Amino acid sequence: MVKKENRLLLLASLLKRTMKEEQEIQDLIVQPLDWGYMAGQLYHHRLTGYFLRGTTPEQQKGMHSELIRNMKLLVRAQRQATIYLFGVIKSITEAFDKANIRYAGLKGLVFNYSIYNPGDRRSNDGDFLVVEEDLSKVDKALRELGFIQSLYRNEEFTEATRIEKMIQRMNYHDLVPYVKKSDSELFDKLEIDINFHFDSKNNDITKKVLEYGTVTYGQSPDTITGLPWPTHMAHLCSHFFREATDTIWTETKRDVLLYKVVDIMNTFRLEEEKSKLEEWVHLMQELNLDKVCYYTLYQLRQFYDDDNLDYLLPLLEPEDTSFLDVIHVSGKDEATITRQVSFYDSAFDLSYPLAMK
Repeated sequence: MVKKENRLLLLASLLKRTMKEEQEIQDLIVQPLDWGYMAGQLYHHRLTGYFLRGTTPEQQKGMHSELIRNMKLLVRAQRQATIYLFGVIKSITEAFDKANIRYAGLKGLVFNYSIYNPGDRRSNDGDFLVVEEDLSKVDKALRELGFIQSLYRNEEFTEATRIEKMIQRMNYHDLVPYVKKSDSELFDKLEIDINFHFDSKNNDITKKVLEYGTVTYGQSPDTITGLPWPTHMAHLCSHFFREATDTIWTETKRDVLLYKVVDIMNTFRLEEEKSKLEEWVHLMQELNLDKVCYYTLYQLRQFYDDDNLDYLLPLLEPEDTSFLDVIHVSGKDEATITRQVSFYDSAFDLSYPLAMK
């Protein structure tokens, strides 16, 4: 049986809801609920802003007053942080444009300029997709803005070693992050992640994705160049699959932070036309991303009932689905383990060891 608190926070975090879902929220929110449990889940999964936006003032009257005050305070801080980041990102994109760097903002950079209001979502960094040939220009542009490449261990801003940079570049889809000290009390550091593999080094489709096109999100002066819905959705699926199937993320349960699930679902519901969704399936097959998209939508279905999810899953389903519970052991080429707890149950289990970060 689905815990009613879990159901409420998942539904209230959606942007586009059916009338049935709206009624279910209303039915749930007037019941006796464990608001201590709810607070823990909302704070841990970064869903506070989503939840406040997704519930009405009248519905919020039934919540504990101290909880509402604390949630609203957090959202105000997130709003100020997002506005501050807009300025940082603007200086970076202006430098990229000046250097003729081909780029697209990813994930939070798209969300904060499009479907979410400032304060809804907490962003810790900025992600960009670039082509590998432009990496030297990216490095020059970011260093001129005061960034260095650093793993930021023990809160120290020290340049990563040449070996650390090589390991990151060879084994992952991105570079050692570019960081610099923040002049805002809301951030200890500013971090920019540069991705040059859209999917993986074995599926090198970055140029093809950027040639598919980019669009402008936001309203002047706060805008960002990003990917259109088909490739934006594809990247969310690819990124989700990567984190959910490697112990470097699963050991610390970073794979099951629910804001990622909600972000993907909110993005998925932006396109409702079945013909467009079918075109998307064909594009994913062309980009060799149908497997990772099937994986992501399959996991998404554990959290949300959705007719379009049910429609697309059979179109994407591969012959062999044994990979759904397989997790690669980081650093060991052929070693794997099997996921023992469902994605859903793992996400809502906050029984973390003290040392987990």
